[in-house]
Amino acid sequence: MEVEKKGEHWEKFEDYVVWLSLPKQPISRDEMESLGYDEEMCTLMLVRTKKAYSEYSGVPYLTLVSWDKDPKVPKLVKEAWRKWARKLTPSVIGRLYQKVMEEGDAPRVKAWQSFIEQEADKVAFDAGFEDIAKNIAEDGDALEEKGS
Repeated sequence: MEVEKKGEHWEKFEDYVVWLSLPKQPISRDEMESLGYDEEMCTLMLVRTKKAYSEYSGVPYLTLVSWDKDPKVPKLVKEAWRKWARKLTPSVIGRLYQKVMEEGDAPRVKAWQSFIEQEADKVAFDAGFEDIAKNIAEDGDALEEKGS
């Protein structure tokens, strides 16, 4: 899937999509590294708003806004999320296993079964992700309005 390549900054579009797909909750760089994020991902995750991303990347803010309007962006964000999240799977499964064994609580056991036994409700997951992807641009704008 490809977005129309126009403007002088289009070569940075894929990087922007990766940035959109990253979690924006504040965690320390040490925590990120312990979870398995590489150096580039750690740096990108510290860029919290669209305005800050514009400054970081050198892509004008209005270009980012126009990219957000492309109807292909939510699907591209989902693909980018799946790609970088796969790299974290061993760490996540290891921590999940540790917590299941320590605490044995139902949600973690269900998560373990869903992943290991392939019992996941993929339709529900995909529908939930589409809602998240759809609101990414709005969330970034809301963060900026709160004082960034």
